[in-house]
Amino acid sequence: LSDIPSIIAVNGLGGHWSETWTENGKLWLQDFLPSQLPTARIMSYGYNSDTAFSKAVTDIDDVVTILLNRLDRLRQLEEEKKRPIVFISHML
Repeated sequence: LSDIPSIIAVNGLGGHWSETWTENGKLWLQDFLPSQLPTARIMSYGYNSDTAFSKAVTDIDDVVTILLNRLDRLRQLEEEKKRPIVFISHML
């Protein structure tokens, strides 16, 4: 388990958790990546990416803290804590 990566896709500001990774109706994270990395745990982190362009109280630091807290809750077992994490990100 410790050599099987967790891949986490994070869209850029103004993006969308699935639309960022979709073209011609195909979600890259679902339709193509698993065939290349069949044992990987593939996730996309959804958050309100319009926060940076609004008057919201939440800022990007809050988004990062929430993401890290969620990952910590997902990785409770010692074996899971050793699993490598690969972040894939997308800019504006």
